[in-house]
Parts: sequence; C-alpha cells; structure tokens
Amino acid sequence: MKCSIFIPVSHDRDALRRTLRSLIPEKGAHEVFVVDRGSADGSLEVAAEHDWVKIVPQKEGMLAVALNQAAGEATGDLLLFLLPGSVPERGWSAALDSFFSQDVDAGYFDLRETDVSSPLIGRARRLAHKLGHRLIGGPAGLTGLAVRRSTFDSIHGFTPVPDFEWLVFANRVEETGGSLKPIPHGVQLAPRPGARQADAWDDLMDDLKAAWQYRKTESFDAVRCRRNACAVVLLGYDLVENTPVSDYFGYAREQLMLCNVERIQSYRSAGSRVFLGGQSSTRQVGLPSGFQVDNHYRTELSKRMAQLFEELQIQGSDTFLIVRDSARDLSHKTLRTLSETNDGFPCKVLPNAAGNEWMVLWLDAKVLPVFLALEGDFSLQTLQKAFYDAQEKFDVLEPVPQLETEHDARALYYSGLVDRLPGTPA
Repeated sequence: MKCSIFIPVSHDRDALRRTLRSLIPEKGAHEVFVVDRGSADGSLEVAAEHDWVKIVPQKEGMLAVALNQAAGEATGDLLLFLLPGSVPERGWSAALDSFFSQDVDAGYFDLRETDVSSPLIGRARRLAHKLGHRLIGGPAGLTGLAVRRSTFDSIHGFTPVPDFEWLVFANRVEETGGSLKPIPHGVQLAPRPGARQADAWDDLMDDLKAAWQYRKTESFDAVRCRRNACAVVLLGYDLVENTPVSDYFGYAREQLMLCNVERIQSYRSAGSRVFLGGQSSTRQVGLPSGFQVDNHYRTELSKRMAQLFEELQIQGSDTFLIVRDSARDLSHKTLRTLSETNDGFPCKVLPNAAGNEWMVLWLDAKVLPVFLALEGDFSLQTLQKAFYDAQEKFDVLEPVPQLETEHDARALYYSGLVDRLPGTPA
C-alpha cells in the first residue's frame, strides 16, 4: 500500500533531519510531506535536501487544520503522522502493510522511549509509554498514528480543536463504528536536547495525564491549552549592556546562556521560542533548532521588542515567559508553574536573591503594554511601580539563583554546567 507521511515542523531542524533520514531505507513509493508551521531555523533547508519531500506551508491556524489541508494533497492509501525526532524502527513499511491487510481502519505504533545516557531509565520510560497506551485505550500522541485514507475522509479528517486532535480523531473513528488498534511495531523517541532526566519524566507524565484526563472527561485540559499558547523569550546577556567581565566569568556566562537555550529547547509545552540578544550573543546562538532568533540587534530595543511581541500575538501567543540568560537552575517544572497557573495575576515574577532584578517574568497579553512602556528598563522596582500605577496585580514568587560573581561561575563548574576552571586551557 502507498503511504503518505506527514511531519509538522516548527523550528525543529535537527529533529526533522533525524526523522527524514530514518525513512530513507524504506521510503520506496511512499510520499513525505513536511508541514511547515513557520520555521525560521533552517528546517525548510533540511527538508529541501531531499527531492522526495514535499513542503506544505501552513503557518497560521490550528495544527489539526494544517494537517487536514496537507492531507488534501496526498495520494496514498494510508496516512501516517510523525513528529520531528521520532524514528520508526526498521520494518515499519512492511508492518503497515501487514497491519492494514486485516480489517482495521486505524492504528498506532508502540512509542518506545530511548535514552543513550541511561539505557535503564530509557527502558523504564518505554514501559511507562506502553502502560500509558493501555490505560488510555488509544494513542498517547500524534506521532505514530496511521489511518486508511477512506476512513480519514469519511470522518472529515481531524476536528479543528486547539489540542488533543489525535484523541478526538480516535474517538470519532470508534464512534462511527471503525476499528482502532495498536500496531505491533515501534517508533523510537528520545528526550529533546537539553532535557534532564527529571524533565523527561515530567514531560512523559504530563502527556499521559493530560491524555487520560481528556479520554475520561471528554473535555479539553485548559491548563495544557494555556501552556501551548505561551511564548518563551530568552534574553541574551548583551541585550541592554555588555559590561567588561573577566575572561572566565565571560566564558561561564556564555555557557549558562547556551545551557538555558537547550533547556528551553527541551520545554515542549511552549507554543513559540524566541532568542532576543545583542550582536555577540545572537552570533553565538546562531539558529538553534527550536528557536526563532531575532537578528535585528541594530534596531532600537523598545521598537524591537514591540515588533517581536506583536508578531508573537499574531502567531497566536497570548501569554509570555521572558527569561534572563543569567538565571540558573531553570527546570520544566518552574516554567510550567508560571505558565499554567490561573490565579488572577496578569504578571508573575521570579526575582534574583537580592530582590532587585527579575530573572523570569510571566505576562498576560493584556498587560504587555505596561511592560513595553518600560523601554528596556529591567529593574524589578521599576516594573513593580509600573504595575502599581496601572492598578494591575503583580505577584513575586520564589527567587532564582543568578550568575553574578566569579564564585558563581566556579559553582557552575562543580555543578557540571561548564567544563573548566579559571586558569585551565580552553
């Protein structure tokens, strides 16, 4: 059977490369569609490296709508959906043929977690994936979902919903009398670059919990949808000023910034990820997968930020997480706590230990003008006064460690975040 494969991408260059390469040995007559969601990190260049990949630009609207429109261009008897970074195990094409030679309408591959840094923990998460599938009674995600074209058309594709499009789809297949079964074959998944073990477990449990909640209540998880509409903006160390520092402190500062780049790359809940820095930090970051890099560092900061946040709102972001590059010990849990809590505060802040600067700032779109009116003045006191004058609620939470001194820089070495001590060769 001819299969049409769909891979939606949004700043997923490196992950997309892995998935496309894994398809080559068994691609045969199958067709592959890369559904671009507005990537600006080289993802489209990776797709263009393969003349058998068809690029479908769908920058606006819900993922479900974008996939439906891409499916309209397909000619395959089967439709297979994969997320960037997922790698079907060898034999996947024959497994699809064998599975759909039976009287089934749709199926889903076994998602198998891998972790090269710890095979034992990887196997444990793989077991958790399998148990999660059994508890949910259907796919635990979009990746690995396969369906006959005739079945897909009969239920008019994915329902245009903001999240859980794969579960809504599974429900509709079953409600219309169709069959949905597990495919006895695997798709390998790996934690995103920068994800710690705790983050990888946290992501897995969050996905399974949200999917189970939907299957049980047949309603959307408002918390999850709210996180998906949040944009994370990482500020580079030279955005406002580039003060002289020792060689070693400068090295530690740059390494911490790159560590936070990876940490936010691995934070899958965010709808958008943007790096905003000066010339030096922007050049150092370049175009990492998972980030939109703002290169307009010659533009006046206030205009640059106003333009960026306007673009993010057009793309569908209605809340914003702004992170200083010198913030230490960031975790997915910390970022989620800010972006998912609906407690009535339109502005929440994680300050530094001294309480004079904010390290992480969460903003609702309605108070964004208050922040932009500061024109780059990032002191905590100025921000608090602006919100007080605007009569808007302002919540200060637990402090976040900050890279401030040479002692802090040494601490990064002992915690494993940097590779060398002062005086040692680079």
